[in-house]
Amino acid sequence: MQEAPPSHPRPVERWLPGDGIQVHALDWGGPEDGPLVLFLHGIGGNAWIWDDVAPRLRVALQDHHLVAIDQRDGGETDHPPTGYGLERFVADLVAVHDALGGRPMTLVGHSRGGWLAAAFADAHPDRLECLVLVDPARLVFASASDAATFYGWVQDGLGPFDDEASAVAAARANDPEAAWTPVRIRSFLAGLMGGPDGRLVGRLPIAVLPELQAARASGVAVTEGLARLALPVLLLIATRQSAARIADKLAYAERIPGARVVRLPGTHFLHTDCPVEVAAEIASFVRAG
Repeated sequence: MQEAPPSHPRPVERWLPGDGIQVHALDWGGPEDGPLVLFLHGIGGNAWIWDDVAPRLRVALQDHHLVAIDQRDGGETDHPPTGYGLERFVADLVAVHDALGGRPMTLVGHSRGGWLAAAFADAHPDRLECLVLVDPARLVFASASDAATFYGWVQDGLGPFDDEASAVAAARANDPEAAWTPVRIRSFLAGLMGGPDGRLVGRLPIAVLPELQAARASGVAVTEGLARLALPVLLLIATRQSAARIADKLAYAERIPGARVVRLPGTHFLHTDCPVEVAAEIASFVRAG
């Protein structure tokens, strides 16, 4: 059982420029000129997934500015018909970072957002102070069929659903081992909208999934870039998953010089399964610099 999050005003919703798109963000406050902590979600997710961790960090890192964004593959950020290669996600982050002051930041990424954060760190090392990878996505898929299976799972989460109750029931069935906390449920529902027939569908258009899948072919380049990282890196690994999936995550540590590895007792969604521990690890790591 997780303790209740600390009392804190709700995040402020704001819009920031991306690479030719408008990026939706949640701002949990802190000094505008303070060190930035920027949070990235996994594929098809949104910034609300950090609403268990960010309020705790608001207390622990009072001199930091905490912001999470919806990337172009999730939430309320613009979803163009094309433009889902790795380079466009990196360009979005550059634009967002510039809009938030451009000072070296801590970048926190979950799942595909962790994979992206690692790629960004290699491309723009001068923009980062620290890197936090929360159970990041595998560096490469084992096979084409493995990738197809995963993106089929993503598509299943995009509906259509008759109503919120049936949507949540389907999501629970898709990920039965996770803790479906109020934050996890709210984030999932925030990724849906009313479709033409009145049923709920994902904000992420199904038509862009093949391009997102193709972008993961960049995994070899991302893998090669890990050895070049020369900044503090924290790798949080969920223990409630298969040995093969844990090995996928440890592959980052095997390549990143001096990466700190912490195993936590949760599923892939560590930040909603055990937010107290995740927030504590991030706060300690950021303070240590």
